[in-house]
Amino acid sequence: MCQTLCRVGILTELSTREDGVLVQMRHNSGIMSASDSIRAQAGLGAHRFLMRAALAASGSFAWVFAFVLFTQLDGTAASAFARVLLLYALVQVITTLATPYFAARVRHGVRRLLIWGTVVLSIALTIWGAALTRYFGVSISIGVVGFAVALGLYRAMYWIPYAVEKERLAVHSVRNVPIELFIAFMPAIAGVSIGQDPLAPASLMFGMASVLLVSLLPLMHIKETYERYIWKYRQTFGELMEKRYRPFVVSGVLDGIQGASLLLIWPLAIFMLVGHSYAVLGLVLTATLLLSIPVRALGTRIHGSSSVHAAFAASSWVLRLIVATPVGIVLVDTYSSLALPRNQSLDRYALEQAADNGTYVDELTALKEISLAIGRLFLCVCAAAISTLISLPVGIMSAFLMAGLAAAYSIFLAKKADPATF
Repeated sequence: MCQTLCRVGILTELSTREDGVLVQMRHNSGIMSASDSIRAQAGLGAHRFLMRAALAASGSFAWVFAFVLFTQLDGTAASAFARVLLLYALVQVITTLATPYFAARVRHGVRRLLIWGTVVLSIALTIWGAALTRYFGVSISIGVVGFAVALGLYRAMYWIPYAVEKERLAVHSVRNVPIELFIAFMPAIAGVSIGQDPLAPASLMFGMASVLLVSLLPLMHIKETYERYIWKYRQTFGELMEKRYRPFVVSGVLDGIQGASLLLIWPLAIFMLVGHSYAVLGLVLTATLLLSIPVRALGTRIHGSSSVHAAFAASSWVLRLIVATPVGIVLVDTYSSLALPRNQSLDRYALEQAADNGTYVDELTALKEISLAIGRLFLCVCAAAISTLISLPVGIMSAFLMAGLAAAYSIFLAKKADPATF
């Protein structure tokens, strides 16, 4: 939405016509000199670097902690696995319901909403850390619910303002190898540091929550701007059903299925395969991320046709069904990096799935975030039900098979889902 005039700080009022409705967008970002623009770009980049580092260290481990906790309470891995998936599903429900509301809040300040989204994520990790050790009188039930609610609200609050600022400041996603290397080591550092110390999980959550708060400081270099989200709350959900957005929404759902499989179920499966070792889990994740740096570049050269690319994507999930050692896990994960397209919404370094690929903001970002959440919700409910009704291995296998089908189909759908065609 932010046009060139906004980037140089001129007060603008633009009028466009979308679906027969006159849409007015007003921006008042103040004068932005070249030096101001550079500082703002550096500020957003520094903020995102700290965010990614914190998530790389805490993202997967937070859900592993939940799995261990539920196993201790329930006594069976299948029941604990299902409860973790349902907790993750709750996060997606909250994200889906809250995204249109917070999307409309960008008119009160884009940077303000970005700050609050980061603060809420910090609160989520703090609540979870407190629940793990009963600090501040936080019980397990309060901690579980509070963590899920805060995490869902974070996703609803964060990605739209981030996409707006990224577009306004013309920040492009360029691979920075030193930064990727640093972030890649975060899971190993976190896993080794946990060890056998019963207070280490809480310390990790508190520490990364503090890093998230520190990430707010670079945002002070970004001036406040204001956007208008043109859809009403109910209209946003109606647009999900519109034919013109169907390929885009379906693509988001398929991405969500893959995201939940890769960022939630796969780390849990690795944790069980390596004998519940936090250190080995962290080392495996780090080794995979390090090897994916050169492999991703190779993958863009060998994809060839959509059929070849789809075969790579689907086969990587099939191979996950047969691995049983840390070395095998690393090799399969490295192989799967060949299948990731350039515009993949999965940020494997931050162990997160973004609702932004640098080509659309505001309304389409909201649709993307909601469709991602729906995909993750669908997979988690299905896998949880199968794990409970049949067995844990069958539940994990079904999740990977669904992810493989979603990966293959999403590649054929990619061109139809390009936001530039809307």
